[in-house]
Amino acid sequence: MISAWKSSGINIRFPLIRRSPRQAFRKGSMIRRMMQVFFDGSCPMCVREVAVYRRASPPDIVWHDLSVPALEIPAGSGGYRPERSQLLKRFHIYNENGQWLHGAPAFVCLWRRLALAWRTLALIGRLPGGLWFMDRVYDLFLRIRPSMQSMALQWFRPDWLPAHMVASLRSDHAGETGAVWIYRSMRWFTRDKDLQRLLESHMKQEQVHLDAMNRILPWRFRSRLLALWVLAGILTGSIPGLLGRRWMLGTIVAVERFVDVHYLEQIEVLRSDASKRSLDTANQPDCSGALQCGIGSAKAVAVFAPYPDLLSMLEAFRHDELDHRDDAIAGLGPTEDSLLFRFWCALVGQGSAVAVRIAKLI
Repeated sequence: MISAWKSSGINIRFPLIRRSPRQAFRKGSMIRRMMQVFFDGSCPMCVREVAVYRRASPPDIVWHDLSVPALEIPAGSGGYRPERSQLLKRFHIYNENGQWLHGAPAFVCLWRRLALAWRTLALIGRLPGGLWFMDRVYDLFLRIRPSMQSMALQWFRPDWLPAHMVASLRSDHAGETGAVWIYRSMRWFTRDKDLQRLLESHMKQEQVHLDAMNRILPWRFRSRLLALWVLAGILTGSIPGLLGRRWMLGTIVAVERFVDVHYLEQIEVLRSDASKRSLDTANQPDCSGALQCGIGSAKAVAVFAPYPDLLSMLEAFRHDELDHRDDAIAGLGPTEDSLLFRFWCALVGQGSAVAVRIAKLI
């Protein structure tokens, strides 16, 4: 065909295909060997930093979350295979030559594969003493990272905190704060040894609930009126404490009856979420609770221990509150109550409902 064109005198010119530098870089990246990046997925700051890198990442970079227990760590040249605990402490690259790079050399190696701004930043590594200086800065950052990470958790909504449950959990935290002070103030006014033991047992369980809420709910999402809820708890415990044993037990029954309904509403919401999720992910591993999917098991243990997830935790808390109610009912006995006593118990129940509505908002 070409010879026929030449013999006929036809001069065919094929256009020269020009590629932009960006297209050429993309084409070159496709023939490069894969680079593997290892990072701590349980660290919120690390996850956000990696997200920035991945936006500018070419397809020949593979990202590995070290917080996943099933992740296999490759052996480098000479059979060198670092321990997972060692890898979790710093930033690491497993490069195309089968070598492990840690700290500043790993950052420079990664930056050289990213966009122009990052490649420019990587030039620091070529300066005399550049890598040494970067490593010293990185070591300083690692020392202050735990405190920075705890501060970050107070401002960013963690992945175990569903957006539609924030208001309810805020009211739970306020309620558990008030409950601790109700039992504490009641103990100030009684010399009944049996009642003291009952109040002490209940108060310890409420403190366990409050500690769990403190782990789940960062400061940013807690009620701004915690001082008011402490004062309300003191008054709710002190007034019946001055009036005697029966008034204290009646107050406990009124509070715990309301808390039972309050927790049950949240449990039903989480059960509904779990059912929807199991239908949406029919071909994926089932979730044992409302939040188990999408959160690493190690992180779940750290947040919800000794419970597997938020749903199980709230169910256990509700069971404790029902025990508190039943203990108080058993102590009251079948004696008929006065009109003033019934009015006080109704006031406590309604006051708890109003406090929950306010705590959900503020």
